[in-house]
Amino acid sequence: MAARLKRWNKFLLVFIALVIKLGLVDQFVSVGLLGNPNPDDPNYQIKPGETALTTLQRVDAAVLGLVNIYVFSLAMFAWWC
Repeated sequence: MAARLKRWNKFLLVFIALVIKLGLVDQFVSVGLLGNPNPDDPNYQIKPGETALTTLQRVDAAVLGLVNIYVFSLAMFAWWC
C-alpha cells in the first residue's frame, strides 16, 4: 500500500508541475514572444490608439514569465519533496 501511495504521489507531482508549467510557458510564449494581447490581464492589453503591444509590455511579460516558471517550479518541488 505504501508503494502504491508513493507512486501516486510522484504521478500527481509530475502532473501538477506540468499543468503549472504549461500555463506559465503559454503566457510567456503567447504574450512575451509572440506579442498577443491577454484579455485577462490589464497590463497586457493593447492601449487605445496603438495597434500592438508595446516593446516594454512584451519584455515585461517575457521576463516575468521566465521568473515565474523558475520560481513556481522550484517552490513546487521544494514543497512537495
